[in-house]
Amino acid sequence: MSDNFDNSNLYEGLFLLNQAAVGAGIGAAIDHVREVMGKIDAEVITLRKWDDRKLSYAVKRQKRGIYLLSMFRADGTRLAELENRFNLSEQVLRMMVTKCDHMGQVEYDAELEEAKTSEAELKMREQDGDAKPAEAAKPAAEAPAEKAAEPATADASE
Repeated sequence: MSDNFDNSNLYEGLFLLNQAAVGAGIGAAIDHVREVMGKIDAEVITLRKWDDRKLSYAVKRQKRGIYLLSMFRADGTRLAELENRFNLSEQVLRMMVTKCDHMGQVEYDAELEEAKTSEAELKMREQDGDAKPAEAAKPAAEAPAEKAAEPATADASE
C-alpha cells in the first residue's frame, strides 16, 4: 500500500495450459510460466491458478484446460517476445496479455490480497492431498447469485 503506486508497465496475463501437461502438478506449471516470463526480465507480482474448465471448443486438440492469472511488470517492447516464447511452449495453449492502465491502488492491493489467499489455500490443499478443491468452493460462490436472482423473479411476477 505505497503512496507512489505506478501502473506503467503493469500487465495482466491469462494463460490457458494443457491439462495433460499440468497433470504432474500445478506447481510445475506455475514454475514454467514464471521461468518463461523471467526470460524477458518480467517482474512477476502475482501468478495463481484461476480455474480448471472444459473448453467451448478444442484448442490444439485439447478439450479441457487450466487457466493461470498473473499480474506482472515488463518492458512493453518485449511482449511480442513473450508471446513467441509461449507459442513455442507445449504446456501453454493460449495466452492473453492486457495493460493494467485502468488499475488503481485499490484494485492493485485487492489483487495482491486475492493472490495471497489463493496461494495459502493451494498450499493447504497440497498438504491435505485434496484433489478437487475447486468443486467444493463453487457452491458457496454460486449461492449468493441464486439468492440475488430470487427477489428479481418475485418482483417480475408481482
